[in-house]
Amino acid sequence: MYTNADCTVYNRQLDRKNRRDTWVRTQIHGVFWDGSHAHRHGDKGDITANNVTVYIPADACDKTYKPPKDYASDPTGAYTLAPGDLIIRGLIREDIDANTTVAALLQKYDDAYTILSCEDNRYGSSDLQHFCVKG
Repeated sequence: MYTNADCTVYNRQLDRKNRRDTWVRTQIHGVFWDGSHAHRHGDKGDITANNVTVYIPADACDKTYKPPKDYASDPTGAYTLAPGDLIIRGLIREDIDANTTVAALLQKYDDAYTILSCEDNRYGSSDLQHFCVKG
């Protein structure tokens, strides 16, 4: 698969003890990033329509991929690509915590998106196996 970027995924986890969300950062090397930024002036104000499709080779990450429900029950050593998680172009070093919020990351980076869907395409030859993430 042709690749043109690296990306960082932030997975949301529920901290049951403190009853709040925590975020786990995963860096993924060698993805194909296809994003677009659109903006136009309409009758009811400015309209922005940004979207992205990211193709992630199945073997691009050092961590093991788990489907969202499996990840929720045991995230140890794994990552997932679930709706509501974040994906940002580039290898981001910031963690989401009290000092850096989700909103701050979405505002800081032009290519930062909330994941809307993920297709698990791990079938066929190993060279073709990938995930297709839309945001």
